[in-house]
Amino acid sequence: MKRYLLGLSIFAVATYANPALATKTDYCAAYARDFADAQSVDKTLWQHKYDIASEACLAEPKAIVQPIKTKPKSKKTVTEPQITVPAEPQTTSTSASAKLKLETGSDNWNTYCANKYTSFNVKKGTYTSHKGVERKCIVSYP
Repeated sequence: MKRYLLGLSIFAVATYANPALATKTDYCAAYARDFADAQSVDKTLWQHKYDIASEACLAEPKAIVQPIKTKPKSKKTVTEPQITVPAEPQTTSTSASAKLKLETGSDNWNTYCANKYTSFNVKKGTYTSHKGVERKCIVSYP
């Protein structure tokens, strides 16, 4: 009895340890048989379904190449910022070598500072910085 169980266990291990004993043809035949059984009862229709499933299983797989769909790039229009040139600064000297100066509080000085700083306060002569600090307008020349 022990020998029988031992022989049976060795046979079972040897059989199930190597599951790749079936060839592709055997696998496809079993697949086609199952497919035809589930699809039809009529003998000629069954054979037709079996042949189709068997051929499809045995055929070499074809690579399916699908194009990658990309979204077209949107055409954004970039608008150039509008630059306003301040009025000509007044000169305090008539000589050509004298540096240009704007007098604090003059109309030209107010126009220059208003064009340079959007938060310019004409009454105080100051502007508010990005950090919220109030600062005096300073005219800088190139």
